Formats: sequence, structure tokens, C-alpha cells
Amino acid sequence: MALTTMYHRSATMELLGKIKTIRQNYDASQLHQLFNSLNLNSFVKIDCEDIIPRNENQFYKNERFLIANLSDMQAQLFVKNSKGDLIGERKLDQGEYSIFMETDMEFWAIDTDYFSIIELHQNDQCIHKYVEKRNGYLIIE
Repeated sequence: MALTTMYHRSATMELLGKIKTIRQNYDASQLHQLFNSLNLNSFVKIDCEDIIPRNENQFYKNERFLIANLSDMQAQLFVKNSKGDLIGERKLDQGEYSIFMETDMEFWAIDTDYFSIIELHQNDQCIHKYVEKRNGYLIIE
């Protein structure tokens, strides 16, 4: 039930973000303010060379999070765990939203590292990394 609730939260934020962007010309800053007022947490931007080790407070098994590309370019995203293992890959066009979710529900995966670090690439080079926060979202500007 919690996983379904997290998905619907992200889907609702996606719809709300699209409505605000289209009808009220919200920019990234205004969406950040809106999402923060709803107790959502923006991912933290870091340099590509930075390494973030996982700790016991970063065990977000099956967290769902919203990604919005409000930049003027296509976003090529690589979602990795804290060990650097690739979890998933996405390409988002300008103005596109996506909900990322883990799907591994097997019992043997109970200690799996699901902490997400998202790398934004352009021309096959890392531009930025973003570190997951609980109840998180990512707006690419």
C-alpha cells in the first residue's frame, strides 16, 4: 500500500507541475517552492567527481520519485546506487516528466542498495549528479 501511495503522490505532483507550468507559466523556481510547501525534498546537486557513500539512513527501498526536465535540452539520465551500479536509464525531452521507481520486490533483495544518485549527461559526459532525498523530486533546470 505504501508503494502505491508513493507512486500516486509522484503522479499527482507530475500533474500539478504540468498544470502550473502550462496555465500559470511556472518556472523551475516556482515549482521548487510549490513542491517544498507540500513537504517534498529536492535532490541535492553535486559535482560529477563527488562520491556519496550510502549510510544506514539512506535505505529508500522502492522509493518513487518525480523527475521533471525544465531545461532547454534533452536530459540523458543515469540512475545509479551508491556503489556506482547502474539501476536505470532515462532520456527526457524538454518539458517531459517521468516517475522513477524500483521494481525489485524479492525477499533476497532486502539488503540491496536502492539509494539513488542521478547523473545528468550531455554528449556522453557527466554534467551534474543529484543525490536522492526521501520524499524527493528532481527538477532539471
